[in-house]
Amino acid sequence: PIVTPLVEKRASWVGGIYSIKETADSYWLGKRYLTGIFQYDKKWQLKNYWPYLTDSKRANDITNSSEAFDFLEDSGRMYISTELGLYIMYGDSKKKLVIPERDSISIPRLRNIEIENDSTWWIRSYSNGIYIFNPRKEKFVGHYEVLDDRQHQQPVHYMVRTTKGEVFVSTYNGLYELNKDKKFSKISLADAPSEYLMGMAEDKNGIIWIATANGIFAYDPISRKVFKKFKEFNEMGFCYRVTIDAYNNIWFNCQKGYWCWMQDKQQMLKFGYEMGLPENR
Repeated sequence: PIVTPLVEKRASWVGGIYSIKETADSYWLGKRYLTGIFQYDKKWQLKNYWPYLTDSKRANDITNSSEAFDFLEDSGRMYISTELGLYIMYGDSKKKLVIPERDSISIPRLRNIEIENDSTWWIRSYSNGIYIFNPRKEKFVGHYEVLDDRQHQQPVHYMVRTTKGEVFVSTYNGLYELNKDKKFSKISLADAPSEYLMGMAEDKNGIIWIATANGIFAYDPISRKVFKKFKEFNEMGFCYRVTIDAYNNIWFNCQKGYWCWMQDKQQMLKFGYEMGLPENR
């Protein structure tokens, strides 16, 4: 069984797993609510545990470096996005914090990372738009705001950079894309089940699957229309994250369980929470 190591001043509540990433020889996990960052080997034996990443003694810095939102391994280095900024780990002990230039008093609040090439990464901020990071120079080199019609910054729930290089972000206020003028603009989605959008993922056909406050739908960037939606499954409720497996099946989690849309069979499967692993033998 996988257990959380005991640490001093551990939060009184249990933190759920926010992110998990497989690298060449490890699994990396980030848990919410001051629970820390974990590195396991491929046999799920704990290799390293960090209750937080900062060397600062300030309470806010400790809190804001105790949660990891994405992991990316590149050239022998591990990049970890946090509320404080992007940590670069050189082995098990040496690390460096890289922070974007601030145009406000808010912290970076970095989330998922999308790779364009070996010198250009796109990094989502929850509250400050989208940053461009150059891993070769180890510095942030660009920034895009996500503004609504009233020029208010929108919290960004997720970002997808497609195989064609298009960049889409989900917000409370619908779907936005990076247009030809290099600004984010809102896409009109008349048939979407909700404008409150969460996680997204692109399938092998170039369709973007988007979780919402009322189920899930598929968006076709070519026709710019809603391709499919699942409002008939009323028990889905609020949905959170989406991923695509090797068979192009769409997996997503909602208030009342995990779901899988099997595209080849046009069949929906539901797995309730705390059911354990299915019998596959």
